[in-house]
Amino acid sequence: MNNEERKQLLLKMLAKKKQESQAEVAEQIVASHKEVFPLSIIQRGIWLDCQMDPDTVVYNIPFACKIKGAIHIEALKEGIRRIIARHDIWRTVLIQKEEDVFQKILPEMDLDFRFFDKRNQKYTDEMVAEEAKAFVSERFDVKSGPLVRFALYQTEENLYYFILSGHHLVYDGTSENLFCQELSKEYSAAMHQRTSSISDPSVSYGDYAEFVLAKMESETIKTQIEYWEQELSGIEPTEFPTDYSRPAIRRSEGGMIYFDIPKNIEKKARQYAQAHHVTMNVVLHAALNCLLHIYSRSKSIAVEVTVANRENVEVEKLLGCFINNLIIVTEMNPDMSFNDLVEVTREKIYKAFENKDVPLEKLVEVVKPARELSRAPFSEVGFNYNPRGRMDLELEGCESEAFGLGDFVVLTDVNFQIHDDDEALYGFVEFNKSIYTRKTLEKILERYFILLEKLADSPDEKL
Repeated sequence: MNNEERKQLLLKMLAKKKQESQAEVAEQIVASHKEVFPLSIIQRGIWLDCQMDPDTVVYNIPFACKIKGAIHIEALKEGIRRIIARHDIWRTVLIQKEEDVFQKILPEMDLDFRFFDKRNQKYTDEMVAEEAKAFVSERFDVKSGPLVRFALYQTEENLYYFILSGHHLVYDGTSENLFCQELSKEYSAAMHQRTSSISDPSVSYGDYAEFVLAKMESETIKTQIEYWEQELSGIEPTEFPTDYSRPAIRRSEGGMIYFDIPKNIEKKARQYAQAHHVTMNVVLHAALNCLLHIYSRSKSIAVEVTVANRENVEVEKLLGCFINNLIIVTEMNPDMSFNDLVEVTREKIYKAFENKDVPLEKLVEVVKPARELSRAPFSEVGFNYNPRGRMDLELEGCESEAFGLGDFVVLTDVNFQIHDDDEALYGFVEFNKSIYTRKTLEKILERYFILLEKLADSPDEKL
C-alpha cells in the first residue's frame, strides 16, 4: 500500500468514525414537541450576566452587510418570516416558573423589521454604521420577545444596508452562517412565489438543552471535568499590559481594528504550516502565545477559543446558541524554539477539543477561581480562527459584502478574529477601550505580524 492509498484509507476510517459518533449522539436527542424547556447551560450563564447588569447590550450580536442591486423588500420580509416559523428558538421567550427561569416556544412571533429610506439625505457608510449601532444597542425584552430584529437602510436607488441584531440567548456565529444560507434560498422562493425547499428541523433547541443538562451527569463529562480541573487550577488570566487602571467593575465599551495579514507574511506562514504538517490555526495561535509571553512575561499563557459545539448531525442546521469557550493553557519554556512551541500548542488544542463538552460556566462552578467584577475568571485574551472565510448574504440579482459597524461592545480585554478563505488571512481585533488605547492595539497587531514572519523564518531559534 503506497502513501496515497494509506491516506485515503485513513480519511475513510475517520469519516466512518465521525458518522458513528454522530449517530450515537443523535439517538440520545429525542424530539419532545414540548413548549417549555429549561435553559441550556450557556443560556443560563448569559441570563445570569444580564440579571447582574439589566442594561447591558454586550450580548446583542450584530450582523451587517452592504447590498448593491434592487431588493424586493416584501420578499425579504417573507423569507425572514419563514425562517422564524421554521426555527422554534426564534419564537422563544423566557418565563418564570416555580422560582426558576425557563424558555417557552410561542406558536407565532411578530417580525420586527424596520425600513429606513435615506435616499434624499446623502448618507455615507459612516452615518449608516452609527445609526445601525444605535439599532443594535436597543435592549431586548426577553419576557415578550422577539429576540431577533432586522433593519434595512436604503441610501441610493440600488444601494442597501441590511442589519440583524440577535440576542446571544438565541443566536451565535454559526447561526449567522445558517441564517444567510436559508435567507438566500427563501428570498428567491418568495420572489418567485414558491414554497420553501428547506426541511424543518427534527428536534428543537429545547430538546438539545435537555440533552446537554442530562449529559452533565455522565462518566464522560466527569472525566473531562477532571482534565480541566488539573489544567485550570491556579491559572491567572494572561493579559497585555494596560494603558489605564482596570475599573472596579468591568465596562464593555469596545474598539475594533480591521486588518489584513500582509501577503508576504501570509505566504511564509502557510509554507511553514505545510512543511511541518500543522494547520494554520496552530501556527497563528502559537505565534500569539509567543507574543503574549513577550508582553506579559508569564510562563503559563491562557487563551480563550470558541468552538461551534455542533457535532451532532441533528443540530448542525439549528439556529440558537450552541457555542462553548475553551481555555487553551500553554506552558512556556525559555529553551523552546518556535517548532517546540507549535508542537506544544498543537497538543494543547487537541487535548482541549477532546474535552470540549464541559461548558465553561460549569468549570467556573467546579474550579472556583478567584472572582472579580473587573475581569474574567480564566482568560482575558481570545483567539478564533475561521477556516471558511466570512459568510456573505447572497440575494438573487444583488451583490453583497460584509459591512463593519466599527467600535461596539466587547466581552474580553482583547479578542483576535482571523478568517482564512485560502487566498487571504484577514480579520479584526476587538479591545476594551476602558483599559487600552487604539494606538496600543495597533502596535500589538503590528508586532504580531512582525513576530509571525520572524518565527516562520527562524523556527529553530530559541524564543
